[in-house]
Amino acid sequence: MKLQHLGVIFVIIIMPIVMCISEYTKTLVKVSNTQSNYDSILMNSTYDAVRAYQLNTLNNSYASVSQSRVRDVKASVNSFFNSLASGLEQTGYTKEELKEYIPALLFTLYDGYYIYTPYSNIVTVDKSANKRGNVKFSTDSSVNSNVEFDLKPYSYYSCKYHGQNYDIVINYTLDNYISVMGTYNDNYITGSGYYIDASENDIEVNGENANDKDVSLNDKWVKIKKNGNETIIRPEQLGEYISTTESYRVWVNKGKHEGFQTIRVKSKEPKYYNYINYNEVKYYYDDYYNEYDDVINANSKNTRVSDQGIPIFYLDNNLKTYISPDMLNTLANYVGCNSSELVNDKNSYFKDVNNYYYYKHAIEFSKRVYPALSMIDLSSIFNSDGSIVSDSDSISDYFTQVYNITPSPEDNPEGNTSYIINNYETKKIFDYNQENNDPELEISSFNQHRIDVITKSIESNLVSTIGGFNAYYSSSYQYDMPTLSAIDWNKIANNVTVVAFMQGLTIGNYKFYNNYSAVANTKNKEYVSKNSIYVEDNIQLNNPSFGNNEYQNFYKSLSKTEAYHNPGCKEYNNAVNSSYRNVIGYRNIDYEIQTFSNKYYTLQNNTVVNGSDDDVRNYTLQPQTIGYECIVSLNGNEFTADDLISLRKDVNGKTVNEEIRRAYISALAREKGASYKGLSNLNYLN
Repeated sequence: MKLQHLGVIFVIIIMPIVMCISEYTKTLVKVSNTQSNYDSILMNSTYDAVRAYQLNTLNNSYASVSQSRVRDVKASVNSFFNSLASGLEQTGYTKEELKEYIPALLFTLYDGYYIYTPYSNIVTVDKSANKRGNVKFSTDSSVNSNVEFDLKPYSYYSCKYHGQNYDIVINYTLDNYISVMGTYNDNYITGSGYYIDASENDIEVNGENANDKDVSLNDKWVKIKKNGNETIIRPEQLGEYISTTESYRVWVNKGKHEGFQTIRVKSKEPKYYNYINYNEVKYYYDDYYNEYDDVINANSKNTRVSDQGIPIFYLDNNLKTYISPDMLNTLANYVGCNSSELVNDKNSYFKDVNNYYYYKHAIEFSKRVYPALSMIDLSSIFNSDGSIVSDSDSISDYFTQVYNITPSPEDNPEGNTSYIINNYETKKIFDYNQENNDPELEISSFNQHRIDVITKSIESNLVSTIGGFNAYYSSSYQYDMPTLSAIDWNKIANNVTVVAFMQGLTIGNYKFYNNYSAVANTKNKEYVSKNSIYVEDNIQLNNPSFGNNEYQNFYKSLSKTEAYHNPGCKEYNNAVNSSYRNVIGYRNIDYEIQTFSNKYYTLQNNTVVNGSDDDVRNYTLQPQTIGYECIVSLNGNEFTADDLISLRKDVNGKTVNEEIRRAYISALAREKGASYKGLSNLNYLN
């Protein structure tokens, strides 16, 4: 064959093939880039939703109250769609149009979850002037004309158990707090509390079953005994830096006239105050009670607005609000002393006692519900090979349901099934006398079942919600729930989390986008996780030697080793082992940056004048520096939360420091004991 013939064959046959392959490759690359771009935008939008929730709840004293929580979740939804619309601006989709591609937004909270999705609303309220308030029914049979996006009713993490002598419903949370309702042995039971290992050989609470008011401060102690070791928990003196404002009613000159004026005097910098947490409100002891006596002394008519002669206050939008005598008595009874001791001997009596109450109430609750819960046996829902019996009537239907979840072909062409239930070491999941079944430990069968209940409850609701999305938006695309990874399910079941599902956007080559993003909110007031406690050297910070610039001078006095650490930190455990240190624990949110304006007022010649320029500054409640290796990089940790809680002394040849362990367990119990519980009114037991 002549060379010219080969050239003709190449041009006619080979070149088109090469061009087609090249174009196809370009299309695949474009599709891949579009997919990655959408993944990034979806993840960033979910982060923005989490951040919005953090900002609203961390600065809201009523973040756990139902109506406040709904408002914060809706604000988070709005932030998500604003961010998504901004990220996909080049596609031309508006914020409202993008809702067609978001079949569900999941918000998992402490004791339940919301799903943001469309629903049909065919009943409206007439808002016209002459018919205001009348119910109006739509006559339009089109579904889309009545579609509204909003939160579905709040769903609790609940599961029903049925056996020969019991019929019980249990609501779970992200930790070991449960609510119990039902019957056993013809007895009715309902109650809520932290479920712990209440074995007498493992824990001793002084004053168990006594009236809380009858246990004095010095008698509020807990002795935990496990694995041959012992830790004693006692009340703690807590403190933090805060920026405050104080309100005064002053007599001032107003030109030709004189009269009263209310002014707010800001502290010139954050100051350190000891506090007691009671009903999720921090009550501070005012060591600086006479700081602004120049305002009072300027005129005999000048007074503090909220002052009732008691140097204890709480903050209302950073405004000092001093407590009443009745509130003083309430605090004194809670602490376990009389009111004069609480006010006059701060170092001895002004101490937080929530760690004690956590254990006292938990052990009383656990022992009372144990006879009922220990009857629950899940052996009947498992086959001999560990698989689930699909038609078992001894547990809620959704728990044993297996769903055909179809991921997009490029993710898993072989298809997949739903979340797989754990095969528990003991099927008597509430019996803490079974080996390795301490409800406070991650490895316990109780905790594994808690995770399964939360996961299966959410999965059941999401499958229905996302599948039902097709009824609202009919198109060539079929909305189906994607397969969630085991890592993401574990994240969802153990954290306040936002999960966003996005489907149906074309990405080229006749393919549609189908993915999700899950972002945990690890800094919130609602939930105290085992990983949210840090430890540090306990330094009494209100030191007069620091002078007027206390906050700045304290920072200058810190050495490089004075930092806050993860309690499992190898370096910190070794440091405390080699030298005695008094250690204390605080929550991760206490190390978040706060801001305050340094603008304050003074009185000169009975006239209110500015004392400074409006200078915005940053500070933290706990001002120690961060332990990089154990908190930022996480490479310096050699002990887990289970290692600390189980009181194992030696872990893989390493020794846990007992002082760090005590501080961690005490802080975790304290923060749990102080947190708000929505179902705490279920307190009847017989």
